[in-house]
Amino acid sequence: MDRLSDEERVALERLTEALEDLGETFEEAVSTYASLDPRGQELEGEARLDAQGLIERIAERWRQAELTGATDPRVADDPQAQQILLLLGAFEDSLILALAGDPRHRHLVLSPDEAIERMEELAALSDLDEGFVQPRAAKAPKPAEALTRRLDVLDDLLNRAMGEASGFFLDLKRDGELDEHAARERMEELAVCLRTFDVDGLAAAFAERLYVAPTLALLRTMLHAIVMRLSEDPDRRAQAIPLSELGGRIAPVVEEWKAAGV
Repeated sequence: MDRLSDEERVALERLTEALEDLGETFEEAVSTYASLDPRGQELEGEARLDAQGLIERIAERWRQAELTGATDPRVADDPQAQQILLLLGAFEDSLILALAGDPRHRHLVLSPDEAIERMEELAALSDLDEGFVQPRAAKAPKPAEALTRRLDVLDDLLNRAMGEASGFFLDLKRDGELDEHAARERMEELAVCLRTFDVDGLAAAFAERLYVAPTLALLRTMLHAIVMRLSEDPDRRAQAIPLSELGGRIAPVVEEWKAAGV
């Protein structure tokens, strides 16, 4: 193997550190989410503050990892790392929806049973308790007609979330002022879209229309951009992705959509 250049070595070290930080964030998220149990109880008082704090810490550390490329689905292709990111995102989206309090989205909030099931799947992926912990059974395949209808619903959800969020950031770039009400609406809408894709587990089936992983990664970036801009912590607000960088991330995804005819 060729020796790494100094620049490549530094980049690899940063990537490794970012993944370790995400791992620590994940461990914290598991513990905090279990104690909050947003599916089983209302988040009020200290619980509400704890939930908001966890959402912001996930957004902050995910952003730091994103800067190294550690969250890029085309780079970070390790199955265990991807499952950690998916579950970390599920915690985040569920807490956002629980805090929003819209009863229409209550079913999307991750239940303790589902969290445990997915933790067991992660243990199986890492060969922990091998022979005792088994991966989740695959969901029964939908009939072709039912699958098509569900993919149509996801298509509409994805287009709406992408369009509304892009418009929000265009307005923010033009006006320079954050509309907090619109920001919270977009944050909830993005959480609904991301969590719905996670619940359905149909990203692979959607691939015939569009390789959706880069789009979902972009929606996560948009979500974090809003979370961090709404933070009361000035240091977190300062770490939010610059609008020029976000625009650069949106452009190639839009080109992929055009090429796929979506």
